Amino acid sequence: MGKQQQWGRLNNLEIVGLPEKSNESLPDIIRKNALHAGVALTSEQIEFIHRVQPRQHISGRPKPLVVKLSNRDLKDHILSGLRRKRGIQTSDIGISGSSQKFFVNEHLTPVNKNIFNEAKKLALEKGYKFIWIRNCNIFLRRSEQQPVISINSMKDLAKIV
Repeated sequence: MGKQQQWGRLNNLEIVGLPEKSNESLPDIIRKNALHAGVALTSEQIEFIHRVQPRQHISGRPKPLVVKLSNRDLKDHILSGLRRKRGIQTSDIGISGSSQKFFVNEHLTPVNKNIFNEAKKLALEKGYKFIWIRNCNIFLRRSEQQPVISINSMKDLAKIV
């Protein structure tokens, strides 16, 4: 069940921390995000976009955006472009006001988000240098010379030693 849910999100991006505006054009915002990453995105390549209710609502925090793109390559190009730029801020996409950092991530299921968060905590404690998500799979490695470890479940956290 969990793998099917995650597979259904393979073309999705989740944008966290982007301020909500009353007259915002979500497709326009996504196109500007993609352009900042070096990807020219058309309206036809955006299947849907909407703000979603977070699992835990924190007062003053904007609702995350979920974007379904027409294919996984688009999603990957946007994410890799933003990684090369070392992230994105509201000023980068023309949102007025004080510049705020926000995050564009792969859209993980709640279970996989939890596994990722636990893996991050454990990796930090154990001195791992790298932890990342690629195609909704969680990976980590202690250093450039060490092998990559794949984390697929809570049981796999025992691999982090």
